[in-house]
Amino acid sequence: IYSPSNFKELENDLKAAVYTDNGPVVIRYPRGTQKAADIIPDYKSDAYSIYGDINNSRNVILTYGRITASAAVAAQKAESTSVIALNVIKPVCSEIFEITGNAGRILFLEEGIRTGGVGEKVALELLERGYKGEYKLVSVEDEFVAQASVSSQLERYGLDENSIIKILSEEN
Repeated sequence: IYSPSNFKELENDLKAAVYTDNGPVVIRYPRGTQKAADIIPDYKSDAYSIYGDINNSRNVILTYGRITASAAVAAQKAESTSVIALNVIKPVCSEIFEITGNAGRILFLEEGIRTGGVGEKVALELLERGYKGEYKLVSVEDEFVAQASVSSQLERYGLDENSIIKILSEEN
């Protein structure tokens, strides 16, 4: 399952789906996606992209899709914070667990339902691998989500830029 954070990733994922991948492929691309490639200079369009100096960051934000741009902007404003943007959310690349295994804090931002989501699966895998740091999952609660604008929903669930900055400052 691909979850591109911008149009360039979408283009590359479509090419991979048609010309490279064998078997079923899903591409999750919601409306209103921001231009994360303009914000994340290390964009690779592989299974993941990294923004920031991951080896010298106390905080690591893991996320995917539309909210990658907000996470990247928040990381720029926070101290010692890097972002890993997952482009493929199923299966999650095993390198992610090696990269984040020594992080002091991991903040997983997910614009989806918490139960059974990618953030829960990553948390379980990290736990099974002996992760000792702090892990916080910010996602949509298991509830009916009423109709509203995208921006108000992101704010409601703590997935907008200002909410991310606030969470990072509370954690430090």
